[in-house]
Amino acid sequence: MFLYCTGIVHAQDLCEKYQMKYQVCIEKRNGGSNVNIDECKGYTDQTACEGANCYWYVDKGRCVIDICLGDTDMNGKVVGADKTDVNRDYGRSGCPSAPSITGYLGAQVPKTGQTELYATGDDGDLEKGIAWPNPRFKDNGNGTVTDKLTGLIWLKDANCFGLRNWYDALLDCNGLNSGECGLTDDSSEGDWRLPNRSELNSLVDVAYYNPALSNTAGTGQWSPGNPFTNVQSNFYWSSSTFAYVTGYAWGVSMYYGVVISSNKTYSYYVWPVRGGQ
Repeated sequence: MFLYCTGIVHAQDLCEKYQMKYQVCIEKRNGGSNVNIDECKGYTDQTACEGANCYWYVDKGRCVIDICLGDTDMNGKVVGADKTDVNRDYGRSGCPSAPSITGYLGAQVPKTGQTELYATGDDGDLEKGIAWPNPRFKDNGNGTVTDKLTGLIWLKDANCFGLRNWYDALLDCNGLNSGECGLTDDSSEGDWRLPNRSELNSLVDVAYYNPALSNTAGTGQWSPGNPFTNVQSNFYWSSSTFAYVTGYAWGVSMYYGVVISSNKTYSYYVWPVRGGQ
């Protein structure tokens, strides 16, 4: 059964990532009061919902998730036999089987990929974070690869532009479109961009080096075409400027998987991305 959690979400891709929905039939109309919520469950389209004298709830500020046990309405009132405790403070929900979806749903921190234990209590021992999907990546067959962990869409060719300074890297990514770099995705200029520091670093799998990148499944190290091509074990630009010295920008070394900064006039590799919030 659905559990209508009250966490606030600000982007559709986050909702879809956690099997959330924007539209749901949840409340029975009765003279302005909403009662008999159970009777309205199960309707998956607006016509059937309203035909049962129920309310078809649509709100891009809230989502409905189906990964928790029990049932509540979106205002936090517990209903049904299998009750789940819900905090009455709006925006908080007790979803025991959900991946830390409580209160305002912010960025969920994923696992690093490290599984080898070097000391008790280290990353490889605890493996904290949101579990990676399997497969981690999806080759879309059109020159793009979707990261199913973040929802970001990456250019399959990780070295289409060669070595570029930071300013040219921004222009190259922004001007990328279908028909270039192996793309057949109908993208247009402005759809692609240079990833920010966090987005670029999200590709790193710290279980590996040279490169610090996983394969399609997310269970082994990258190899050519699995799923990306032309990955360089070198520095890639991000779009994020180094605040302390604004003539520098952040990037990621795909050899070790470390985040470092460099002078914007220097030439490094470029990995375009699209999507995100």
